[in-house]
Amino acid sequence: MHLDGDAWNDCFDSMEREAWRLETLPVYTMPQEAEKLKRFLAGEKSPDDYTSAWMDEVRQWASEGKRVGRVHVVTRPLSDYLRFEFEYYYRHHVKAGEDIRILDLTDRENPGLPDQDFCRHPAYSCR
Repeated sequence: MHLDGDAWNDCFDSMEREAWRLETLPVYTMPQEAEKLKRFLAGEKSPDDYTSAWMDEVRQWASEGKRVGRVHVVTRPLSDYLRFEFEYYYRHHVKAGEDIRILDLTDRENPGLPDQDFCRHPAYSCR
């Protein structure tokens, strides 16, 4: 099942205890990130007090005893986008309570992981 927009949000909003996603791509093209990515590539760092709607949701879920996480599969060298994602999102999302793991497969065989993203919780399998 392919989910985006409201359906993607519903995948997480409807969880009862936990949800996680596997991210496999080195670049995501998100029009709403274009300007921020451009500034990052020009040397701008994310502010220490950065906040977002996603972080608010993660905090809310955590306060309800729910867990959300992701595993991002990477190979080095990291793409510009992944460096941006780590700086602008991951370092802040962890502080909000998201469990973020990095699986570095540089110089290793893929252990059988899919080549597309997905999320998982009992009610959904989201691609």
